[in-house]
Amino acid sequence: MTNQTILLACYDHLITALTTRDIVWLNRALAPTADCHIAYDDHLSKYAWIDMIQNGTLRYFDFSAVSQLKISHTHGTLWTQASLQLTDRLMPQAQLQWQFVAENNCWLLLHQIVLN
Repeated sequence: MTNQTILLACYDHLITALTTRDIVWLNRALAPTADCHIAYDDHLSKYAWIDMIQNGTLRYFDFSAVSQLKISHTHGTLWTQASLQLTDRLMPQAQLQWQFVAENNCWLLLHQIVLN
């Protein structure tokens, strides 16, 4: 399998875990230093991010297909859209950037950034 195929498979598992709130899978698939940038002033560490997903404060749904993908030897970045709900604030079709790092023949999510 190519790096691109493996990264896209990892991303498919990731969006399933985000929508179903599979915290165990997310804990394994997010790098130890993973973070989430939801808005200009909202920056979440890995565990704060997972907590918000687990308690339903942050919800993901309506993911689009990957619109762009770039891979180097150990880093991969892809762009997509999804709807997010943060408490009572709905962000329909937010543009998301996902940054991954290759580690031990798998891809771990390092950063998720909302671009709009």
